[in-house]
Amino acid sequence: MSKALENKTKEQTLQEDEEFTSEPTLEPIKTLSREEYGREKKPEEIKRNLDTEDLEEADKKTRVLMNIPDSIYQKIKDEAHERDISRASVVREALREYFAGLENVEKRNPNKTDEIEKIKGLIDESTDWFGRFDLDHFLENAQEQELVGDEVWTQELLEAYLIPKIRQASEGLLSPSLDENCNKCITALQLGEENVKFLAEKLGLDITEEHEIEETFELI
Repeated sequence: MSKALENKTKEQTLQEDEEFTSEPTLEPIKTLSREEYGREKKPEEIKRNLDTEDLEEADKKTRVLMNIPDSIYQKIKDEAHERDISRASVVREALREYFAGLENVEKRNPNKTDEIEKIKGLIDESTDWFGRFDLDHFLENAQEQELVGDEVWTQELLEAYLIPKIRQASEGLLSPSLDENCNKCITALQLGEENVKFLAEKLGLDITEEHEIEETFELI
C-alpha cells in the first residue's frame, strides 16, 4: 500500500470515529419557578397546559404594557394561583371571553344593530387616549341620539355595554361612587323598574325601600 493511500485511510477512519463518538447537541435546560421545582405535574395538568399552549401559539403575540387597578391585579393573581396557570393566560382568556361575548350579543340581537353601533360609537367618543371613560359625556350624547328607554336598553345590552362602563367610571379615587354613577344612568337613560333591579343586582347594590327612579342605592 502506498504511503499516500495509507495516510488517506487513516484520515478517513479518524473522521468516521469522530462522527460516531461526537456528543449530541443538548437542548437548553428550562429554569423552573419556585412553585414548579420539586413538584411532579399531574397528567391532567400536563394535558391542560399543552392545550393552552397550542391555543396560544396559534396567534402571533404582542407584548403589552398597561396600568390596571390593584384590585383587578389581585384577582388575576388569585385566579392564576388557584388554577395553576400564568397570570398572562388569565388575562388572555378573559379578553377572549369578553370579545366573544360582545360578538354573541350582536348575533342574538340582529334587530338592534343600529342601536348597538351607536352605543359602541358613543363609548369610543367618550373614551380618551389613556382609556379614561367620561360617563357624563356618554349619557349626554345618548340622550341627544334618543338611546333611552327599556326598548333600547335590554338587559343583555346593559350587561354587555353599560355595566362595564359604570364600573370603569367609578374606579378612580376622586371618581363618583358606584351608586352615584348607577343613578345617573337610570335617570339619563330613563330605565324602568326591571332594568333598575337588574343593574342593582349586577353592580352589587342594595335597593332601599319603595325605590323610585332617582332613589339612591347603598353598597352591600
